Amino acid sequence: MKIKILILILFPFLLLVSCNNDIEINESDLLIGNWINPVVNDTIYIFERSLKLQEDAYGLTFDVSCKFTERTISGWCATPPVSYTDNEGEWSRNDSIISVSTIYWGGLVDYKWKVISVDKSILKIYKISQTYSTE
Repeated sequence: MKIKILILILFPFLLLVSCNNDIEINESDLLIGNWINPVVNDTIYIFERSLKLQEDAYGLTFDVSCKFTERTISGWCATPPVSYTDNEGEWSRNDSIISVSTIYWGGLVDYKWKVISVDKSILKIYKISQTYSTE
């Protein structure tokens, strides 16, 4: 009988503790976070906010310390099966313009993007330029 009472008491507590899948949102800078599931319309990219990047899909992370992560295909060949890797870099912002410097499979890349809109669930960017260089 005591075990049943203990289970009845502990079960709701464990349920509350284990079901915390809320995405933490930086209210002072909505760009900070993980962005997945890009939908591309010409040069406009629309991303969804996520708790974490997907293992086998493209995604971006903007860190509060200006660290940037781009999860992308790990090599030049996009023929299935493909594997993904995290390319690390840095980002900065001047008003609505984001500048990113990161690596890719062939060297370095610099992105310049314009934030069209960002809220708690959606990021829309316009790709102004991307410059690739080999090391």
